[in-house]
Amino acid sequence: MGQLDGRVAVITGAGDGIGAGVARVFAREGAKVVIGEINEASGAAVADEIGAAASFIRTDAGDRDDCEAMVQHAVDRFGSIDILVNNAWGGGRISRVEHKTEELMTGGLAVGFLGPLWTMIAAHSHMAAAGYGRIINMCSLNGVNAHMGTLEYNSAKEALRAATRTAAREWADTGIVANVICLTNGFGVVSGRDGPTPRDRGRGRREQPDGPHRRCRK
Repeated sequence: MGQLDGRVAVITGAGDGIGAGVARVFAREGAKVVIGEINEASGAAVADEIGAAASFIRTDAGDRDDCEAMVQHAVDRFGSIDILVNNAWGGGRISRVEHKTEELMTGGLAVGFLGPLWTMIAAHSHMAAAGYGRIINMCSLNGVNAHMGTLEYNSAKEALRAATRTAAREWADTGIVANVICLTNGFGVVSGRDGPTPRDRGRGRREQPDGPHRRCRK
């Protein structure tokens, strides 16, 4: 028997990387998994690899209608939603604060904060009715440690971290547990206009606020 036998999990950004890895492990532990992914080819491929325990739905994680449809897909296909992993990120552009654009900032907040929030809200009624829910939001040490060059990402992840903590308190008496996992990456100093130089990458691993660490990217 697996640790997640009988559970239904929705995972965003599950067409590759961390999201795909989470989907594989959850399925191996007995869960039914919904692969929420904007890239149809990669999302369908992961679902096909997992087999009957997986279902793919094309999802733009920054679009509220798509997020709500993804939750409903889980309920229609597998009968419930017990676990939600908000993992998707829509990209961005490494540049200093003064060079950020409205498009970068609104896009980052849509995918990194608002989409996950709408998905949490959509899942809430189903989880509360069942008296059980587990929400895992992938956040980042980028925001915690003021990582340079990634303002849109930092801001979205810090907003999501605050929302998760608030939801955890407000929903605690319904059986819903909400947590964040803060990941980190490999450089923190940006001297160029549009991105890190080779020198920045070396300095960043030595000098960013959280110090030397292993590289881990979503």
